[in-house]
Amino acid sequence: MGSTLKKVVYIIHLFIEGRACIGIRHQHDKKMEELCRNIPFYKWSEEFGVGYVVNSKEHLKLVFKVFKGEAWVDTSRFFKSSPVSLSSKKFSYQAYLAPDSNSENRCPPSFLHKLELKGYSLNTAKVYISCFERFMAYHSERNVNHLDEQDIRRYLQHLIRKGMSPSYLNQHINAIKFYYEIVRGMPHRFYELERPRKHKKLPKVLSKNEIKLMLAQTNNIKHQCILELLYSAGLRRSELLNLELKISKVSDF
Repeated sequence: MGSTLKKVVYIIHLFIEGRACIGIRHQHDKKMEELCRNIPFYKWSEEFGVGYVVNSKEHLKLVFKVFKGEAWVDTSRFFKSSPVSLSSKKFSYQAYLAPDSNSENRCPPSFLHKLELKGYSLNTAKVYISCFERFMAYHSERNVNHLDEQDIRRYLQHLIRKGMSPSYLNQHINAIKFYYEIVRGMPHRFYELERPRKHKKLPKVLSKNEIKLMLAQTNNIKHQCILELLYSAGLRRSELLNLELKISKVSDF
């Protein structure tokens, strides 16, 4: 049955936050993304542009179980290599294109060539490729060369409605701009795309009751003085440590 499956999932080694992980790379469509979400503890890496789970025998078995009958799981990259950090590697056009060059919604060869010629890191290239392929999948019924700014804006609004973070949106904008302006050499009309603002979060502060409770639990006079000075004057720790004690005479006032 496996030979009749048209969709392919590639599993690769990743090293994320100090942990060996199983990277899951697949053709971007709703069905495949839904299957991935059925894998417990599945997460998305914006850095590498792929989904992943922690590397374990149990998770590896789950990957095969989830995609059984739906897609062919290609392990050629997984069992022939060991976990590595990809941040220092340069993008290789041939290494990326060869395995699944016949898949739908693949980045144009010109996109991949330009990434390699520009000397982009493997991490950056993977993010750009992943973002642009998602952009192509969204417009699967149209030729991306015939899209205009309004089409791009609608796509970005689609991502916003899905609750994507500003950093994730910026990655998509960079990838889209790279294709139209760098690869195709189009004028800077695509620079007019608005950048999403980063959300400013209010700092978490202690309530008055919490401050009173903290001071009440401090028996050391010196420590109590430090806490009261920090709270009343709004000093940073470094500012407090650099304070100098000066004793002034009454006549100085």
